[in-house]
Amino acid sequence: MKQHTYFLLLGLIALIEVGIFIWSVENLEPMVMTAAVIIGVLAAWILRQLVDEVIADERTHLITEKAALRTLQILGVILFSYALGGVVIS
Repeated sequence: MKQHTYFLLLGLIALIEVGIFIWSVENLEPMVMTAAVIIGVLAAWILRQLVDEVIADERTHLITEKAALRTLQILGVILFSYALGGVVIS
């Protein structure tokens, strides 16, 4: 399977998950939603195993690492500002 097909199938799984989530909330069935998420993750994992092309290499790992670090830094500043604002207001 090609990588583009894999991403299309992931998008389809995500749309199905959203539909099941909406149905589950309307009908007050949390176990259906929980089972759907577990099945969706397993399906995504199985589909990833079927991809023939290289999905990640050293460059993508480095980019992901830098993005994760920057996200944590920004989130830390935002949370600190929020906590400081709460202290000032109280």
